[in-house]
Amino acid sequence: MRASTKRQPAPLASRILVVVGIILIVSSLLDFFILAVPLDIQNRQWLLRFISGLVDRGVVPLVGIGLLFGGTWIAQRSGNSKGSSSPLLDPRFWALVLSLALGALFLLLTPLHLNGVRLLSETERENIESQAEQATQQIPAQVERLKQQLRTLAENPEGLQRVIDSGQVPPAQAERLERLKADPGSVEAQSQEIEAEIREQIKERREEALEDSSTRLFRSMFTTGANSFVLAVGYLTIGWFGLKGRGASAPKKSAQRKKKSKA
Repeated sequence: MRASTKRQPAPLASRILVVVGIILIVSSLLDFFILAVPLDIQNRQWLLRFISGLVDRGVVPLVGIGLLFGGTWIAQRSGNSKGSSSPLLDPRFWALVLSLALGALFLLLTPLHLNGVRLLSETERENIESQAEQATQQIPAQVERLKQQLRTLAENPEGLQRVIDSGQVPPAQAERLERLKADPGSVEAQSQEIEAEIREQIKERREEALEDSSTRLFRSMFTTGANSFVLAVGYLTIGWFGLKGRGASAPKKSAQRKKKSKA
């Protein structure tokens, strides 16, 4: 009785590990399926989000496979594993097949994600350049409106003084209005300065947008692409060596059975 009670924790632990492993594997596969709905492969943004989601969840089945094999190993060591006559009835066999399938999937997703990020980078760059060009084309109209406002203020010294005294003008504009008050003929010079400032602001915003886009996409390319490749190597290694080991152990088991039958 004492011997049997000592052996109880091992079978219980093995069953718990196997059940948890199967639950993790099945739930992760369902999560992969839900992540793909609604399917929109033609949409580059959707494809990148889908690949990123798969990679973020990619380690969950790996943990499940590890727990499944750990629980089975504990059962074998404790002498409570009856084994299966056919590999098709062994969950470990299907776990190894799934490992190979996921390894191939993540290996395929790695260049697919890198190419998607490259294409998205080109699209974002074109959009940024287009927006900067449109803003540059609008500069003459903006400068002309400002020039008219400055001329109106220059022709009305009292109104100009009221604007300056209102305290609602930013310091840079207040300084410009003070110059206009001292020299009403500086409208043209100030208009050129404003135009140069606007062009500089557009240039700075363009450079910042390009830098932010490049940094964000490079981070996505490195993290998701590298993690996808690492997951592919891990799954393929487990699946390949696992199936290879099972193939090598099968003749040994049959030889042991033959010896027992002869004895």
